[in-house]
Amino acid sequence: MDDYIVCRCEDVSFDDIRHCVDESDTIDIHEAKLRLRVGMGTCQGRVCGPLLERCFAGHAIGTLERNSVLRPVLLADIASEMSAGKE
Repeated sequence: MDDYIVCRCEDVSFDDIRHCVDESDTIDIHEAKLRLRVGMGTCQGRVCGPLLERCFAGHAIGTLERNSVLRPVLLADIASEMSAGKE
């Protein structure tokens, strides 16, 4: 399981993340994000975030905060902008 890729976007394995666990068997998720870039790839932690929470349930401090780079746009908004530009 050590070579299991947890964060596909940043190619971070379970073993890499395990090295962030301290002496008291606790992992600071924010520190793991800073050190390994876990959750900072294209999916912004949507895949690895829940996996991290399950793997380290009860032994994790904090969460993998998601800051979406992109936001969804409704097709209706695009259509209204295009029709407004034709006038």
